[in-house]
Amino acid sequence: MVYCRECGELNRDGANYCLKCGSPLRGSEGEDTRPQPARMKAGPRTITLTASDDTENLGRLTPEILRMDNETLMKCNDEIKELVKKRRIRRGDFEGSMEELMAEIRSRLEALSGELRALSPQLLRVTVEIDRSKPDVKITTSLDKDRMEGYLEKIKSRQLSDQSLTTPSWRDLCPVCREAPLTPFPKRRVPGRSKRNMRCSNCGAVFIYKGNGYLLSRVSDKNTRAWRLYGGKTLTEEEWTRIANGGVSNELQREIQRKRDIEERRRDIEGWLKSAAEGNVTFREPQTPIILRKNERAVLVLHNIDLYEPRAVRRTAGGYGGPTIRVSKNLSFRMGALNAISESRDELRRIDTGTLTLTTRRMIFTGTKRTTNIDLRKVLAIQPYTNGIAVQRENKKRTEHFLNTEKTLLNITHSGRTHTVPADGAVMKAVIEGLIRKL
Repeated sequence: MVYCRECGELNRDGANYCLKCGSPLRGSEGEDTRPQPARMKAGPRTITLTASDDTENLGRLTPEILRMDNETLMKCNDEIKELVKKRRIRRGDFEGSMEELMAEIRSRLEALSGELRALSPQLLRVTVEIDRSKPDVKITTSLDKDRMEGYLEKIKSRQLSDQSLTTPSWRDLCPVCREAPLTPFPKRRVPGRSKRNMRCSNCGAVFIYKGNGYLLSRVSDKNTRAWRLYGGKTLTEEEWTRIANGGVSNELQREIQRKRDIEERRRDIEGWLKSAAEGNVTFREPQTPIILRKNERAVLVLHNIDLYEPRAVRRTAGGYGGPTIRVSKNLSFRMGALNAISESRDELRRIDTGTLTLTTRRMIFTGTKRTTNIDLRKVLAIQPYTNGIAVQRENKKRTEHFLNTEKTLLNITHSGRTHTVPADGAVMKAVIEGLIRKL
């Protein structure tokens, strides 16, 4: 094998030019072919690393094998991220450090050949972005989505093929009892359709032809699961065949999928909140109305936020009582006493409406009457609400409430899935805690 002196790519023996950068390979002329450190040019460069083996075993591809191989790829992905996180880049020997790091990544990618059962090791790609002028490096991992979708389509087509060969029709297996076939029976009042109605002699199920489907009109035992789910409903023959073989109707499939999506969304949001609170979530920097300080970056900008603070309100209540004595027609005296009670209590009052900007170091509220600058290092506690947060900080007696944050929507990504969530109190608290951890 011959290493390219320009980009460090490993090429086959006898190659005259590098397959990646096209540079001449002097190793083909009998010179030193040992691994040589790549001469990194100044400026940004991008290198994509994959396993050299592209072997796949589609004969073994099943849903279970696909799940296991996907878990293997995710494990390798996590190990590479951990490897990059632990590796220290020596500024004085940047090129040498990068060669060592890329060699470790290549070694881990090559190990996939012996771990995957059916999928190609080249599914996992590692992109290394190097800027020699700073120096700086950014490493990201990704899966070949087009190829993964091809594997999924292969499994689906194979399942449909197997189902067409092994699945009995609903006419041969009653969808209600799943023990006996259905037989046609006449219906006297509908001429010309006498042979389309079906009946089961075992459970007494009756299917009446209606349009392009069949209506389950009656059964002997109405406590059966099939009657509870589909009694009085008209389904297509394809649906009845699926039910007869242990499946469900299209409507029930959609309901099951809806519940799965809700549960998946809940787990993804919980996972994202945990990652955000640990400081492991990054945000695309938005346009901000404030002037940022050195090494400060904007994270979130929320508009139309109401600032509330507790204010002391005094209320007085009382009453007058006593007899009235009439002296003459136009003269009377009232004798008694006035009893009044005055008490003071705090009530939340809206102070101002403006923009709340969250940066990597501060939380700034800018309104028409009030400007508040909160250093994140002085935040003592955050109380989340469904529509905002309450912030307690040093040298501030009154708790500050920032409400209406839920009207701003955020796009979050977890486990490769993207969801749109409101920036409610739980989200804001997790983001702020994660920023504080990074200080």
